[in-house]
Amino acid sequence: MSGSQEKTPPTSPSAPATFADITIVINKLDTMQKENSSIKKQLNDIQKSFQTKIDTVEKKISDLTDKTELSIKDNKKETKEIQSKIEAVEEALTFQGNHLEAQTKEFKKQLKTQETNFEKRLTALEKKDAELEKELQKMYEKNLDMERHVRKYNLLLYGIPEENQENIYKKVKFFLRDEAKLSEEHIDQMEFQNAHRLPTKGLGPKPIIVRFVRWADREAVYNQVFKGVLAKGKNIATDLPPVLKAERFRLQQEAYKLRKGVDKLKTRVVEKGNSVILQTRKDNTESWKIVNV
Repeated sequence: MSGSQEKTPPTSPSAPATFADITIVINKLDTMQKENSSIKKQLNDIQKSFQTKIDTVEKKISDLTDKTELSIKDNKKETKEIQSKIEAVEEALTFQGNHLEAQTKEFKKQLKTQETNFEKRLTALEKKDAELEKELQKMYEKNLDMERHVRKYNLLLYGIPEENQENIYKKVKFFLRDEAKLSEEHIDQMEFQNAHRLPTKGLGPKPIIVRFVRWADREAVYNQVFKGVLAKGKNIATDLPPVLKAERFRLQQEAYKLRKGVDKLKTRVVEKGNSVILQTRKDNTESWKIVNV
């Protein structure tokens, strides 16, 4: 017996759709259609809104682009104008620079010429000034020498006490006898052209200036100074022009300092031509040396 064969059960026939079922399907289809319409509408609204926004953005971009292009054009225009102005200024500066350089060269040339002329004039003036200085020095020396010559017969006697209604000539003779240690016979032979007190600012009796008639008498009196016969506070000095007299006074003060100093130097102030000099030495064994103070 051949193998058993399975039999398929018989299919029952489908039940026919009722009207109610069809109505439900139709309602579902309507509902789905309405929903699709609503979705389409929403999609359309979204699309329109999105398109509006896109249009707005595009318009803004377009406006911005137009403004940018306009601004670029304006900037280019302004840049060209500025460039033109710069070129004009550079050209003007170049011209002025060349003109200024030419003027500077001309000015330096004129200045150099003036400087050369000034140096020549200055050299000439300095030469003339030196010549005038020499002439003035010669005149000064000559006048000083003349004044010394006029005063050469005069001597100044210091340390003679003053009295009211004094006889100057008697005072002079007593001084020459008692202080200068000259003989009365010699004194009686002397002639005095003039004698009087000199006004002074210091303390003590005013000095008496005596003008001798004979040079020998004047020398005889003055030489007594170097013999050391005058007592302290008494002195005989030559009559010098004011400038030399002031210098002698200064040197006498310096001489006093040297005598009172550590070395206890011997000093003397002597006249030499139109100058007065200070000399020192330690003792009589040394020669006199000029000291510049």
